[in-house]
Amino acid sequence: MEIGIALLIGAGAGLLGALTGLGGGVIIVPALTILLGLPIHQAIASSLVAIVATSGTAASRYLKAGFINVPLALLFMVTASLGAIFGSYLGIYLSGDFLTFFFGVFLLFMVYLMIKGNTTRRTEDVSFQNTSFSDRYFDPAIKSEVSYSPSSVGWGTFGAIGAGIISGLLGVGGGSIQVPLMHKVMGIPMKAAVATSSLVIGVTAVAAATVYFLNGYVDPHVTAAVILGVFVGAYMGSGLTKNLKSEFLVRFFALALFVIAIRMLIDAM
Repeated sequence: MEIGIALLIGAGAGLLGALTGLGGGVIIVPALTILLGLPIHQAIASSLVAIVATSGTAASRYLKAGFINVPLALLFMVTASLGAIFGSYLGIYLSGDFLTFFFGVFLLFMVYLMIKGNTTRRTEDVSFQNTSFSDRYFDPAIKSEVSYSPSSVGWGTFGAIGAGIISGLLGVGGGSIQVPLMHKVMGIPMKAAVATSSLVIGVTAVAAATVYFLNGYVDPHVTAAVILGVFVGAYMGSGLTKNLKSEFLVRFFALALFVIAIRMLIDAM
């Protein structure tokens, strides 16, 4: 019974993670603690290992579709991984209630940023040849090529460190920071932000999961079941993303964050 529930949790988390770039951890951690009664630190450890599966499955399809900004992803991988190592060590020593409440408040702030309005910039290709982070992709949903040039790369790099810390603290992959940051602050189209985040959070999760594993927090049976479910959900989700309009992903992302934030705040009280 426990394994079956873990499989379903993984499938739902993989689907949501691939659609939104969240990595699925925002579903895995609360679900494992509420439905299976797993201690939060073990749930975080299992989530981080599962996020690696989510990222690997979704990112491979995003790379094939051309949605991932590879130079930007490589930069964020380094900075986010450093943050993840620090955050995971910190998370081991903080109480579960504190972490739950903190993240609930943080998610509400992310929802606010997402619903303020769409500031993504899109112009003609000739304006996007000046930086090493400029990129383009063909969007099947609108049947045209989208070109963009990220701004505020410095802020994005700093934010990636914060995303890594959050990943290590809460086992959520860091996509809840990286996607809004790339979309709202750096002017990256939502579809590219989700895809790039999916690749970055996998590497970040490896760094954080290693710390939890070395401290004995990984439950192998539950984690294996979650990973199996994640593979199925992530494959389905990444296949759906390329045919969905970016506006839908923005709304879906904000709604998912709001529901999860309320649940976490309730649990922390």
